[in-house]
Amino acid sequence: MEPCKYFGTCVHHYGYVESSGSLRKTSRNIPLLLRAIGNDPLKVKNYIQLAKESDLAGDRKSAEKYCRMGLEICREAERGVQKDTGLKGWLLAFLSCLVSENPGNASGISEIETILSREQPSELIRLVLYQQLVHLYAEEEPKKAVQYGRKFEGLLDHMDETGGLWTRQGYGEFDENYIKSPERLYGARAGCAACALKTRDWDAALYFLKLFPWETEDILQRYYPFFEQWKEEYSPHFPRMLSEILEDRCIVCGIGDVSEIQMCQETGIPSYLLLQKARDDFNGGKQEEGLNLILYCMVHMEDGYLRQLCLNEALCHETSIVPLAAQMDLGAWNHLWETAADELPFALNSRMGKCAEEIGHRFPLHSLCVKRHGLGQKLHKGFPLWSGLTETLEDYCRCILEFYRGLYREEWLTEDNAAFLPAEYGFARISLKALEALRAEQTVEAVRLLRDAFHIYPEMTGVIIELTRQAVYRMNDPAKHADAEFLQLAGRMKDTLRTLMASGQTAQAAAILDQLLPLLPDDLELIRIRQEVIRRTKV
Repeated sequence: MEPCKYFGTCVHHYGYVESSGSLRKTSRNIPLLLRAIGNDPLKVKNYIQLAKESDLAGDRKSAEKYCRMGLEICREAERGVQKDTGLKGWLLAFLSCLVSENPGNASGISEIETILSREQPSELIRLVLYQQLVHLYAEEEPKKAVQYGRKFEGLLDHMDETGGLWTRQGYGEFDENYIKSPERLYGARAGCAACALKTRDWDAALYFLKLFPWETEDILQRYYPFFEQWKEEYSPHFPRMLSEILEDRCIVCGIGDVSEIQMCQETGIPSYLLLQKARDDFNGGKQEEGLNLILYCMVHMEDGYLRQLCLNEALCHETSIVPLAAQMDLGAWNHLWETAADELPFALNSRMGKCAEEIGHRFPLHSLCVKRHGLGQKLHKGFPLWSGLTETLEDYCRCILEFYRGLYREEWLTEDNAAFLPAEYGFARISLKALEALRAEQTVEAVRLLRDAFHIYPEMTGVIIELTRQAVYRMNDPAKHADAEFLQLAGRMKDTLRTLMASGQTAQAAAILDQLLPLLPDDLELIRIRQEVIRRTKV
């Protein structure tokens, strides 16, 4: 027993982690606790532990029952001499969490508001209850959520300003750390901001937004998607709020003008706000200022979602992507462009090709990633006809092969190792063979190969189906085997069509078009003339 040492740290044990083992331990603990209650039915701590064990076992109904039993003992004690606000406060807080998870929000709201009016909970427990009410009211009565959010913030300031309250009133997990945990604190503030925006209470929305940790970008990152959604739904009010917050941050950081940011390495201003400023500059015709801010953001940001936004802006405004490529590993870069190809309009496809050329010399594999996703977007969104479809697919497959030659040793890239190589590499090899078979008019063999390619890489299902459809159609295409005389006649008919369209004789042009288009179904000029005929007819 000697020597004794004093250990000056408080250790809390909150039960077992959620796992298969925890269920065994819970089933062991619950009978022991029930036996302890039988021996001492007035010991509140046993009810607390039973409620926690029941909740851990997934039995919320029993957890709620033991909470209420413990509370009744606390109320009886208050009528006498004994009183322990810590135990009662914990039970009230835990009960509020349990009833908040019950189906429907009305019963939970009623229970928590009754607790607030009748039980006179401590300031810390009121904070827990206010947070619960914010989430419960958010869906159906957003104004009430904002009101309780205001109460929460006022009481939180009081707790911080009054020395010792946090220490005196904390019990178990319900303490200062619980209230101020980033997920809980900023989640409630985000909910209040959303409710204020929904009710067009712009002042309240700005109030809650300013309470976000704008100096701590790793916490802000989880809210960027919400900010982007609000920017679209509540324009121009929400963008103006972001501009005001940016001005405040500049004052705090001692930056007189945002243009000075380019000279700073660490500003304390989140890249998201600078990206919004860049967008404002672009919209206001300040191209140079916008480009400078985009470049700054590319160099300093780390969040993947923010990088995606930055890349999209760079593509839209033709900003250099070299700074972004210089700081990203190949896996993250590939994912970035995969998302961009999926989200961005096809009108920016040519810009993707220019980006691939821009970084080709310094970052060849990064360049092939961009090229590959650009060609993939062209296949999926460009709706190319036969010649364009086959040429683009061939370029796409050769790009994939070149990419993997840069990653693997040549002796690995053999058919014997096909099962060990990435699926898209196998797809590219087989598809190139299918294209060769199509050029040799071996349609049956080509279709067989395309079926194999489909099973290897289902992501290209749409492209394979379209290629197969056009290949089968071309087997009976009368223009495919046309001789020189037919092509000369078709050329004269197209000349006549142009003349008729130019002179406004739409009906006569339509009659010739009806004869010529079935013979040359893939002729882009004839397809455009057909679209113009339809437009004129509708007008």
